[in-house]
Amino acid sequence: MIFFCHLSVDTVPDFTHSSVDFINMQEYTEDMEYEFSFGWAFMGLIVMVVATIVLRFHQQIADAMGAGVVDYERYKLYSLVAIIVGFLTTLNLVPFLLFLVASSLFGGGTGEGL
Repeated sequence: MIFFCHLSVDTVPDFTHSSVDFINMQEYTEDMEYEFSFGWAFMGLIVMVVATIVLRFHQQIADAMGAGVVDYERYKLYSLVAIIVGFLTTLNLVPFLLFLVASSLFGGGTGEGL
């Protein structure tokens, strides 16, 4: 069976005004509300503690698992990124940020294209 796709003028996305819609974000914030979760907070604290330990002992870890002195800065960078992600996880902002990224990639989740 062959399906043909027909795009009319009404279904073509308007890319010139998409930045204005993204700045307003009215359709994004109506569905996604912030709520604090103790589970996310506990998991974020665990991530931050582990990343802090890696940051503290990055030289020993790089000597044992990596290429030694060459990897010192890389291990420090990864642990700092993990601390930031752990902080965002503690505040339960990771699902909100993932929702913003997914809605910007896949059309806002409004179901208009379905």
